[in-house]
This record gives sequence, structure tokens and C-alpha cells, in this order.
Amino acid sequence: MAAMIASALQLPAVHQQLRRVADLRLRSRAGSLQATVAWPTAADRAPALLVFFPDPARDAGPLCRALCRLADVVVLSAVPRSGPDEPASTAFDDAAAVLGWAADHAEELDADPGRLIVGGEGAGAALAAAVTLHARDEWWPAIARQLLIHPELGAWRASVPYASSLRTAPVAGAAPATVVSGSAVDDGGRRLAARLRKSDVDVEELRHDDVSSAALRASVARSLRRV
Repeated sequence: MAAMIASALQLPAVHQQLRRVADLRLRSRAGSLQATVAWPTAADRAPALLVFFPDPARDAGPLCRALCRLADVVVLSAVPRSGPDEPASTAFDDAAAVLGWAADHAEELDADPGRLIVGGEGAGAALAAAVTLHARDEWWPAIARQLLIHPELGAWRASVPYASSLRTAPVAGAAPATVVSGSAVDDGGRRLAARLRKSDVDVEELRHDDVSSAALRASVARSLRRV
């Protein structure tokens, strides 16, 4: 991970209440990854760093900017090079590399390395849960919280470590979680939240179907601000 390099290009502010937004290109032996970083305006303390993996089917920009602004966290959003439908997906390796880079370079992003959050939406939430379990097994990096927004437990092929077995993989010892679940009984978020609670993982479950809801985003932000 230490060999990974980031190059940043400042972009015009996309929200007047954000301090800065920048594009990153993360380069390693495995290839090049696109990422975006958003910084909150609050300067009274070093903010937490949220490493966010978006759902490939959605534009995560508005959600990431809202969380940055409302929760006063630095948000690093990265898109893996391959999606859930590709047979030889590199998504897990990409996500693990991004998380490792973030842990090593949090201070360079003006964030607190002791308050590292991993999050995602949909298939990206499954990927976030996967790298959280990987961090547990490797004892690094230390994750303060995982944010799982409507995780799709069956999104990834069997070749993707952890992410393809979230219905059955042991989850004891995982980082505390904020899980956004829907109203359906078979909702992935409800299922995963129940498994985490059964394994004595601290879980805050937010029941909501609309990811774009201002009320939901405010609730998620309050959860992150406690990290």
C-alpha cells in the first residue's frame, strides 16, 4: 500500500459549504484507480475519514458531498476498476488497496487516522463490509465504524473474497456498524444488521427506503459525527 501514489487536482467547489473537492488518481502495481476527495469547512478539529465505495449503478456524488457537509468528515470516494458482473473482478483488491492507502495517508488528507470509517451503498456497501472483515482478520487498518447503506448481499460473484459470502461469513469482531435497511423482510440491510447484532457487534440500524432523503442523510450524519 505504501507504494501507492496519489495525484490531486483541485476542482471547482460543487457546494458552497464544502471547503474543497479534488480528483485523485491512485496508482499502484495493480493499476490506476479514480477517486474523489471532499473536505468539510469545519476546522475546529481533525475530522474523521470516510472511505466510501459507491454503487456502480448510481451517482454517489450528491450523497458523498452531503455526508461530508453534514457529518464534518473528509470523504474519499473510490470506484473499483471492475463491477459485480465481471467474472474476474478486481474489486476486492482495489477496495483493500484504497483502504490501505487511506489509512497510511489520512493525515495528508487533513483527517484523523484514528477515526477511519468504511462505507458504501448497494454493491459498494457489500464491498465496504468485505474490506472491514478483511481488516479484522489482518488486524489492520483499525476501523472505527462501517457505514452500510442498503447492502446488496448477493451482488458479487464467488471470486470476490468476503463480499460474495456476506450471508454466511463470520462477522464477530467486525467494526461497529451503521446499517441503512429497507422495509422488505428479505432486505439485505436487515439481514446483515441482524447477523451483526447476533455476533455482538454494535449496530445502529436506520430503516429507510429512500437514499436521497434529506432526513436519512441527516440521521446517517449524526451517526458518523459520534465517531
